[in-house]
Amino acid sequence: MVAASAHEQVVHLVLLRMDRLRPRVEELSRVLAEDEHARARRFRFAFDRESYAVGRAALRHCLAAHTGQRPEEVSFAYGEHGKPRLHLEQGASPLRFNASGSKGLAAIAIARGAELGVDIERRRELSDWRQLAARFFHELESNALAKFPALQAEDAFMRLWTLKEAVVKFTGRGLYQGLNSFAVSADPRSAPRLLYWSQSDVGLPSPGFLWTTKPSDDSFVSVASGSDRVEIVPGALPRVLVPAALAPVSSQSTA
Repeated sequence: MVAASAHEQVVHLVLLRMDRLRPRVEELSRVLAEDEHARARRFRFAFDRESYAVGRAALRHCLAAHTGQRPEEVSFAYGEHGKPRLHLEQGASPLRFNASGSKGLAAIAIARGAELGVDIERRRELSDWRQLAARFFHELESNALAKFPALQAEDAFMRLWTLKEAVVKFTGRGLYQGLNSFAVSADPRSAPRLLYWSQSDVGLPSPGFLWTTKPSDDSFVSVASGSDRVEIVPGALPRVLVPAALAPVSSQSTA
């Protein structure tokens, strides 16, 4: 396990309803690079194609607000497992970002300094969530879920799922890092925390900060950061994205 950064980090979090942007897909897609247009064309269904295109456009607009560039000037590079970063972004406090989408919703997290991971999930009917937890989660987590009353257990599962997705996006390993190789706490009455980190992942950075919220009745959002002193603030929305705002994010911080 690698120690987290001790520097304070401000994470700007933007939550969007992509269905309010899809009708403008032709206009918004003008800022995409050719490789993004090519990837959009590979989606079989129009909903997925348009969601990807407006999601990338939204990301470009949000990043441009931080870099001072035009959205079409933002350039990406990619890690070994596909995690994007800004091309040639260097220095002691580089701009970090991560994005996530689920069934018409999107989350974008942007900050200086430590690495980030974000995940958003829309509630779905999961009659087999117990089997999913037993198969993919660490036993500490599946055992904790078994103790929840039936009406709370599915929410607890969704909260854990987004936290774990945010962690593997933070590390940049994605699902190459097994979801059962680490464990996070499930109790909604306290801030989430890391309970276990596999010894086989020695040298892989572990998150110093975990955060989760439920911005609407049917959605869950989680953030993982390499810093252990973090403030979550609502991200400033470029004018073009204002009609798609999902919900304001209440400022949260750790000392």
